[in-house]
Amino acid sequence: PEVPHPVQGNLDPVLLLGDEATLRRRTRSLIDAVSERRGWIFNLGHGVIKETPPENVAALVDEVRRGS
Repeated sequence: PEVPHPVQGNLDPVLLLGDEATLRRRTRSLIDAVSERRGWIFNLGHGVIKETPPENVAALVDEVRRGS
């Protein structure tokens, strides 16, 4: 059988500047879209923006851990 290739998912880092509910919803949507793919890797599209609130980074990490 064919082995699926890994997928790297990108989340727009601008979402980290908004509200936590939207951030969690969009993160969950991304995870759900690729959850059946073996080898999926979560990442931010361009890294963390300097003005990002640390609590939003914590919420993002929490949501990714819940989804993996």
